[in-house]
Formats: sequence, structure tokens, C-alpha cells
Amino acid sequence: MAEVFEADATLDLSAGEAGDPNNWPALPPTAVIASTYLRLSDDADSTQSFDSVLGPIIAELMAPAPGLMGLSTSASEACGSLRTLSAWESEEAMMNFVVGEAHLAAIGQVSVISRGGSVTGSWSASELESVSWEAVVAQFADHTGPAY
Repeated sequence: MAEVFEADATLDLSAGEAGDPNNWPALPPTAVIASTYLRLSDDADSTQSFDSVLGPIIAELMAPAPGLMGLSTSASEACGSLRTLSAWESEEAMMNFVVGEAHLAAIGQVSVISRGGSVTGSWSASELESVSWEAVVAQFADHTGPAY
């Protein structure tokens, strides 16, 4: 469930300090926070599709993507889920990534990759204190958008 942080969640710190929201730079007034909660399918075709779209997305983000201020990911093996938390300097910067080739390819595979119940969201945040996994869970508790 998107509104409950998984007990076995492990943070991927491969991005070093940038992977920890507590170490992100001060946010400008135009900052946008985005998050994805993905309930992964566990069959071989889904795993292969996920792996094929993940590499290009990570490469683009780690380049880094223009306007990306911070990125954190979390995975739960027990729940078969993956979460992302990112900070963008503006909605325009976030949307440039969202409509980019790598992300659009992933969107095109979501019906194969997700077992249903996956959600995304974004919101404004001008204070770093409002950027945390707890804040993401709270945002998704009130999620009214589509689930994938």
C-alpha cells in the first residue's frame, strides 16, 4: 500500500549523500517534489521489462537530469515494491524528465511491470523539512489520482 512505508524498506544509497533527503540542498520557492510507488509484478517477463527500462532512467537521472536536486529510492523485497522520491528545481524541470524518452518508455511498460495499485504524485515544497519518506506516505494516504 502506497500509504504505508514498508517495514523491510531499504534505502538505496548508491547516489551517496544525494540519496539522503536530509543532505539535499536548500529548495527554491519553485521546487517540486515527486514520488512513485511501484508494485512490481514478479513474473519473468515483467522483471525483464522492468530491467530494460530502469537502466536508461537511472542513467538520465544520474547524469544528472537538468533541474534534479535530489533523488532517493527505497525497495521492499517482502512487498515487491519500489519507491522513488525526487526534488526538482521547478515543475518544468520535472516535466522535461517525465516526457523524456527514457521515462516515456517506462510509462509504456507500466501495464507489464506493475501488478496494479502503483501510484505517482507531485507537490510543491519550499522547505527541506517537508521532504521525507514520511511526507510521501502522508501524501499518498490522500491520493485520489489513478492507480496503475
